[in-house]
Amino acid sequence: MLRALGLPKSFWSYAYKCTTYIHNRIPNSRTGDKTPLEIWCGRRPQPKRLSPFGAKAVVCIPIARQGKLDDRGRVFQLIGFQDDIQGYYFWDKDKEQVLNSNNVQLLDFYEAEQSDKMKITNLINKVELKLGQENTEEVCNEQDDMIESLKNITEMEIPTNINEAKKSNWSKWEAAIQQELNSFGDINV
Repeated sequence: MLRALGLPKSFWSYAYKCTTYIHNRIPNSRTGDKTPLEIWCGRRPQPKRLSPFGAKAVVCIPIARQGKLDDRGRVFQLIGFQDDIQGYYFWDKDKEQVLNSNNVQLLDFYEAEQSDKMKITNLINKVELKLGQENTEEVCNEQDDMIESLKNITEMEIPTNINEAKKSNWSKWEAAIQQELNSFGDINV
């Protein structure tokens, strides 16, 4: 594990502790649907907080230490979880030091979520309007028809009380009222 991530052998304790931390927060064949943490402490773990040893993460730099044009965070390798607070331990290769923070974004999972968004964006970008290929006359006629239908809607009088509603299309109003009452009954209002 350490060799695959390019970390020195001195990190074996971090690797062991991180592996134990994750192992105690996932169900196994002996514990059934519960995790060892639930059985031991009676509290459910937070799966969103789990990330594999060596995962890349962006640690946010506090605003007080940021310059106007500086990066808002730096990429580090996750090497452990803090027990007492909801934080993580990271390895800074440049400075060769271990640091801790709770203001992070775990990249391995974030990139997977982004890829779905990128697919949608790419689909949207494929729909292109090429000038000169559309039928302008047809588009104008469709827009004129839409404007005319809007005029008819605004000219329609909406009754302000039940007596006015009974004078007009009462059967449709009665059906709409009954539908609303049924929907209230469905949600126990």
